[in-house]
Amino acid sequence: MKRQILDLYRRCVPEPVKQWISPRVKASVLGLAYGLTGYPDLRQWQMRHLFKAGPGRWQTPRLHDPLFSCALVPLPAPPSCAETTPAPGQYFAEFGFLGVKLQASLDDPAAVAAGKVSLRLNGHSLRDLGLIPVSEGRARLLYTIRRPALAMFPPRAVLSLHDARGAPLAVDLRYFPGRSGRDARQCHAIEIAIPFGDGRIFDHLAATGPLDKKGWPPPDRAAVHARQDQMLALYSRVRQVFDEDIGRPLFLLYGTLLGQYRGGDFIPGDDDFDVGYVSDASGPAAFKAEAMQIMERLVARGFIVGLNHLGRPHRVRDAQSGVEIHLDNHAVFAPGDGHVWLHPRARLPLSLDGFREVEKVQMRGVEVLRPVGTEAFLAAHYGPGWRVPDPGYANITTSSDRRVAQQLSALCLTRAEQRAFARRLVRQDLPGDFIAVALEPPYPLDRYAARVGF
Repeated sequence: MKRQILDLYRRCVPEPVKQWISPRVKASVLGLAYGLTGYPDLRQWQMRHLFKAGPGRWQTPRLHDPLFSCALVPLPAPPSCAETTPAPGQYFAEFGFLGVKLQASLDDPAAVAAGKVSLRLNGHSLRDLGLIPVSEGRARLLYTIRRPALAMFPPRAVLSLHDARGAPLAVDLRYFPGRSGRDARQCHAIEIAIPFGDGRIFDHLAATGPLDKKGWPPPDRAAVHARQDQMLALYSRVRQVFDEDIGRPLFLLYGTLLGQYRGGDFIPGDDDFDVGYVSDASGPAAFKAEAMQIMERLVARGFIVGLNHLGRPHRVRDAQSGVEIHLDNHAVFAPGDGHVWLHPRARLPLSLDGFREVEKVQMRGVEVLRPVGTEAFLAAHYGPGWRVPDPGYANITTSSDRRVAQQLSALCLTRAEQRAFARRLVRQDLPGDFIAVALEPPYPLDRYAARVGF
């Protein structure tokens, strides 16, 4: 809904009207929207408008963001490079709180069939991006280049997207102030200005490989291995709570399960650790009550649990592991429609029985649990090619059905429920902590990074 409202403003409000509205008025509207949604991008856009408006109480070091000095400008293609055939799709880029957000739509069947789009900087590949099917011959993609990666960019560089055949996507100029959509096919690249960039990105990627699926510059192999060991140790500590206090097995899921089942280890370079448990909740209210009971028990044992900006339960870490070492814990449940459901947006034709029973296996000498129905889950979620490693794989969603997303969103805690839960934990003075992204103020940046991370 937030994206639709912003798109309506950008595409339907005439440019003279946008120019007439003062930055302070825009900032006020964005501040109201942020207050209603807790969406950090809105807060950042509000602060950017206030920063442009001139001196004021908001221009203090604690509220400053280095991204305010950055810019994205479409580059017209030179006459000698004019396209004689339509581009396979369109894309735009914008600054968000986490970095540069890219969104593209492809309507060329051949480009969609290839399944990948190349993200390039100054002609060098940053990463091949997976596509999300929308309909026959149409697809889209969403990707964010994170702040740490942007800090490695040259002060000025050129971003572009290309299909598998090398054809450039066109820049959708409707999203850039002062530009008309009538000549959208004439721009195929965007100049990105990062004044604080140190230019190390190409050397770094040559040593470590492409940006990861979440837009981070990957650490070196030794750092990845150490991080994976830390996540395994954290899993053992959290599993003990599930065994002793919650009475349910905590099993591996998603890419963590895929790596263990396929090769007995992590997928090379993987920095996620996904786990899950079976929920027998009969509806959204019962589901959320159960999730809060589990999170409360973890906080009582000294763990730090968190919700993402959607209010989705839940991420878990502890003071020993640090903000970047965490588990993504997913409830697996069956609402009675012959499918197994789990976040994010997964609805799979499986039986819950395949998850109720688990088996003990090893991962780097550490005992872990996996469902007995692992192979059926991997085939249903990743498709028939799940056995073959794909370094460029980036599964964003299993189902494109909006009804699936809507029903899963009903299982997320509202901001009012998050506040009430936070107050409940504070009254008990438990040793752990509860961090809800929607309730965390984005500024100052150092505090947000320490509690939430980027």
